[in-house]
Amino acid sequence: TVYPIPVANFTSTTICENEPPTEFSNQSTIVSGSIVSFEWMFGDANVSSLPNPRNQYTQFGIYNTQLIVSSNFGCEDTISNPVIVLEKPTVEFSSDIREDCTPACVQFLDLSSTSSVNTNNWEWSFGNNQASTVQNPSICFENNSNENDSSYYVQLIATNELGCRDTIRKEDFITSYHYPISLFEMTPPETNMYLTEIDFVNNSIGADIYHWDFADGQLSDEFEPTHAFPDTGTFDIELIANTINNCPDTSYNTIRIDAVTNFYVPNTFTPNGDGVNDFFIAKFYNIDNMKMSIFDKWGTLIFYTDDLKKGWDGSYKGVIAKTDTYVWKISTEDGFGETKEFKGHVFLMR
Repeated sequence: TVYPIPVANFTSTTICENEPPTEFSNQSTIVSGSIVSFEWMFGDANVSSLPNPRNQYTQFGIYNTQLIVSSNFGCEDTISNPVIVLEKPTVEFSSDIREDCTPACVQFLDLSSTSSVNTNNWEWSFGNNQASTVQNPSICFENNSNENDSSYYVQLIATNELGCRDTIRKEDFITSYHYPISLFEMTPPETNMYLTEIDFVNNSIGADIYHWDFADGQLSDEFEPTHAFPDTGTFDIELIANTINNCPDTSYNTIRIDAVTNFYVPNTFTPNGDGVNDFFIAKFYNIDNMKMSIFDKWGTLIFYTDDLKKGWDGSYKGVIAKTDTYVWKISTEDGFGETKEFKGHVFLMR
């Protein structure tokens, strides 16, 4: 009795090295009887006795896989076929920056590689709902919060010419720092030369560091400073509200310190040449123009000037006036353009 020899044969899937295991399909036949045993040697030191096994190859390459089949009569046949595992790319990337104030605009650099073929497809996804298929994309990460920083993942799927792909995902890879809101009020918003101490109310949002410029040469890093202005005028106050990551915002407010119109007129002067109180002169503040007239008790004009710095020396037409009470009349125009008139008496004492 002569028994038939089985005919060993099989097929296998071609996969990339990071895909599911290679699947083997037994195609062995026998004309009579049955095949009862299978001996697989996958070429990577792994073996199997299943009819249709699977094998996970850990590296790309060509593996000489052998199948030995035996019939129920003990007859054997052997076949060897090459099994191909395609090379996957090694995916990596970098960026020019990892963090910045919003918008954090980042240039990405693909560092993916394979040893035998080229990478020809890139699928980028970012944690800000943006995506790109450019090899080296440039992406801006907007942070709409004024109080909290935002971090974003970056994922790259690279595919090579063999159709094999690999994925890398880096969590919290990019951080977009928030900008604060600089905002402040002043109490009171307007005042005069007698009430120059101003309280500043800081309403800023999301800041850690504060820098005040009072526009009078004075600065402060307090949260809510109180400042006394040394002079009258209009001052443009600046507040820079900054974060610990140096993302600043600046706001401005204007405060006006008004001058108060005032002047002083003495009621007595002694023009005796001793250098003390020899002139009758008014002391003015916030006066731009002045006219002063001096009259005797009969209404005769004995002195006139429109010079703020010039006073009456107690004479009339070069002759020393006598000790007496005289009437003065002063009209003024202040720094706000208002015109006023004043009258009074002065005693000339020799």
